[in-house]
Amino acid sequence: MKNFVRLVFVFSLVVAPLASQVALAQTSVIQEQESSSDDAEKPKFGGRVALSNTLGLGTFVAGSDQREYDLVAISVNPFWRVEGDKRVAFMKFSVSQELLQNYESATTTPNQILLSDLELGYVHNNLYKIAPLGISVSPYISGVVGTSLASRYANRLGVIRVGSKFGYSYKKTMLMYETRVGKNFNRFTSPTVDAGLGVAFARDQGNEDLGGVIAIGGRNIEFSWMNRGTAMFTLPSKLYLTFDYVFVKYFTYAADNEDGLTPENGDSGRGVRDLTQSTIDLSWQTPKKELLFSVGASTSQSPLTSDNSSIRFPFFDFISPNSNRTTFYLALTGTY
Repeated sequence: MKNFVRLVFVFSLVVAPLASQVALAQTSVIQEQESSSDDAEKPKFGGRVALSNTLGLGTFVAGSDQREYDLVAISVNPFWRVEGDKRVAFMKFSVSQELLQNYESATTTPNQILLSDLELGYVHNNLYKIAPLGISVSPYISGVVGTSLASRYANRLGVIRVGSKFGYSYKKTMLMYETRVGKNFNRFTSPTVDAGLGVAFARDQGNEDLGGVIAIGGRNIEFSWMNRGTAMFTLPSKLYLTFDYVFVKYFTYAADNEDGLTPENGDSGRGVRDLTQSTIDLSWQTPKKELLFSVGASTSQSPLTSDNSSIRFPFFDFISPNSNRTTFYLALTGTY
């Protein structure tokens, strides 16, 4: 069986956007920790497959703000070990089906099937070690093909990402910091829709008429900067407790240069957007080593409240009914 593709199946009942990706990432962190002391020869090809059922996005909100949401997804992460676990080429993509119409997720058609972007990358684990501090450095590069509905809406052709992970382990604690920059490549600087849809605000021969498509306002993202901090603690009885915090800063394409008509309080140049995603995960390595059971909560939201007056607590949001982003999941991971 060593020559066959090794798959990791994650069966999840999840209440979070991007639940499959969260499960894959958490499984990857624990397996990397386990493999650091495992010198056994491993097959060249491997992979992870996450099956998830996602709830949330207003599902548990009472009153008129309730918006039911139900998504089934499968995320696939095959990889090729170029040199053991040190040099690895990987691919990531997912297919999901939203079973219900949900305003918060911009799903207008029940049972809509969505394809994510396709990511291809290469990582060199433990390329360098900062000996005095015991920190390992693992750089990586990846390219993303814009196959998702969101990419088509933003006319995004692809993305180039370059980043690195910095890991530190002490006894039963593992700390990791990851930073990554991304450059998007879009046909236009604004999102577009098909001109045949009869967009009401499109003027004949107006500036928004791009020939076959209509620019609908706003600016697409050109650059991104992601920072991620992870702390994993090995508890008794093969339990792993993980705290994960991601902060992403997005920069739009430059627009609206200043001129004589620019208002006193007007801003020009690039727009800036911030997003955080936080996860608390408790995983159990069962007596059968190939099985891993996980429970967790994940929250994706802006770091500040809508009026920018205070900072949102990163690990849950049950207060604001219109943007309830906290979700929960159960996952069973099997490896063979």
